[in-house]
Amino acid sequence: AAKRRDEFVVETANSSGWGPLCRFLAEESRADVVLTQEIGRAQFQIKEAESRLASLGWQCSLSPSVVTQDGGLSSGVGVGCRRSFGMSLPPGVSYPRLPSPHRVHIRWINAYVPGGFLAVSLYLPTGGMALGPEGSQLLARLGELLHGWRLPYVIGGDWNCTPQALRECGWESRLRATICSPSLPTCRCGKVWKVLDFFMVSPGLASSVKTVRRSRASTLKPHWAVQL
Repeated sequence: AAKRRDEFVVETANSSGWGPLCRFLAEESRADVVLTQEIGRAQFQIKEAESRLASLGWQCSLSPSVVTQDGGLSSGVGVGCRRSFGMSLPPGVSYPRLPSPHRVHIRWINAYVPGGFLAVSLYLPTGGMALGPEGSQLLARLGELLHGWRLPYVIGGDWNCTPQALRECGWESRLRATICSPSLPTCRCGKVWKVLDFFMVSPGLASSVKTVRRSRASTLKPHWAVQL
């Protein structure tokens, strides 16, 4: 669907690979900012990948996937925005080392609000471990950083758990943010459809959210993109 001129849209998209991500950004996304997961690019491919996305009209910063035991690629995340916006590391601070950098990527976007906002792409562990030790450590460290920077933020990603599970574990209150999720499921897990792709938004931005909707994008499987 076409984006209205008065809309500012942030989209989260698990592409499950590099080819689908390129097609999605070239042909389907109408967002201003895109938060991507499972990008399918190794460390040595990142520079070329960012150049490829720039040729499609996107300014992107990517964190590489990791090589699995069978030689495949897993995870890898990124933040992208239209080239008319400014994007950089969070201003005025040194960028910290994050646990599991293949699962979280943060960039400052100079758009939408005075002083800009932080855009965070997140991919929590799979196999029922999203809120296990690795995922909990990552969320705790992310919360520390976001509160220290004192900037509005949007976290979007494939959480590999439902909004209800995240809320019941106390992360909505611990991050002092609001969960914003679509009413329709975003991923097929076996024979079950679940909402796994959604956002958490800081208090300063949560009041500006008009809608959270599942995208009509057809190139992404088994996930749908979700727009804020």
